Amino acid sequence: MAQPEKIPTALVPIIFSHFPLPYKDPGTKFVRAYPEGEMTLVSPNGVPFGKAGRSLVSMITTQAMVQDSKRVELGHVTEAFRRMGTAVTGGRTGSVLRIGEQFNRFFSTMISIAMRVEKEGFQGFRGKNMILAEEMELYWSARDKDVLAPGLFQNTITLSQPYFDYIRTNSTPVDLITYHSFQSPRDQDWYAWLSRRVYGVSKAGYATLVKWDDLYMQFGPVLRNNRPKFRKDFKDFMLLLLTKHPDLRVKLQEEGVSIAPSTLIIPEEKKGFVQT
Repeated sequence: MAQPEKIPTALVPIIFSHFPLPYKDPGTKFVRAYPEGEMTLVSPNGVPFGKAGRSLVSMITTQAMVQDSKRVELGHVTEAFRRMGTAVTGGRTGSVLRIGEQFNRFFSTMISIAMRVEKEGFQGFRGKNMILAEEMELYWSARDKDVLAPGLFQNTITLSQPYFDYIRTNSTPVDLITYHSFQSPRDQDWYAWLSRRVYGVSKAGYATLVKWDDLYMQFGPVLRNNRPKFRKDFKDFMLLLLTKHPDLRVKLQEEGVSIAPSTLIIPEEKKGFVQT
């Protein structure tokens, strides 16, 4: 029997699908708050953000699972960048310094989650604090930003045990090529979020409707006069996504986005993690 064709797969932590990273540089602190709770990111080197921050988080998560280790071997700097869908360029505005900054931001970030709980006549809070990483070594040539001195250094990042334990059981698979092809970080967020929601709906066996107001809050904040553009951007995103995943049963309605059980974006038997 022929083996199913594997899809190059990446992983995105579920927490960053529910509480997306900032789209622009927020400085050293970022808070994303919803009625049911909030996430706070704090880092003395600045919080990861934008497309580069998302691609970095996904690459580290994927490699931690592939290597089954919280100490992630990044390999040559060009290998690490290739896994992020980023070409290596030097200079003051090149990708090496830009991605290197995102590594520093990720390494020094602490995450705090506080959720409000209300059920059966009780109210309360539950929360969790995690640092993302414990150690990091990342080197490149001082003269040629895209070249490492062979054999002298190992590029590694060691995740904290709580964060490693979390991503092992709380990450969403996405199509690696599709995820990196999106130029907008919001499109990356929508893709990871939708991958997760399709999985949940298909497992439950019935459709769900996600209201536009909830999407404005989750991927915003979206001011009232910007909401028509948000809907148009989401429609454009879905038109593009359906060219890649035509079996998805997702419809845009006046009230929100309807998601029905359908073929998963990454079926279990088609996962193909890139190891090199």
